[in-house]
Amino acid sequence: PLALVWFGQTEGAMLFVVIMGTVWSVIIATDHGARNSPPIFARAARTMGSEGFHKWTRVILPASLPFLVSGMK
Repeated sequence: PLALVWFGQTEGAMLFVVIMGTVWSVIIATDHGARNSPPIFARAARTMGSEGFHKWTRVILPASLPFLVSGMK
């Protein structure tokens, strides 16, 4: 109902509702995948000198990609 008030009966309202319905599912699935990625991946990355943002973008997020795709489904 709020989408109709904000956007009226337009394509924007439909897009808003679809995005708001999928964003939380994708976030929760990605979080679950990141928490359940094998710890050996993070330890191996740390051994090779990867830390912080680089470790997240190059190791953890790719390891959680199957969960992310599942959340998008």
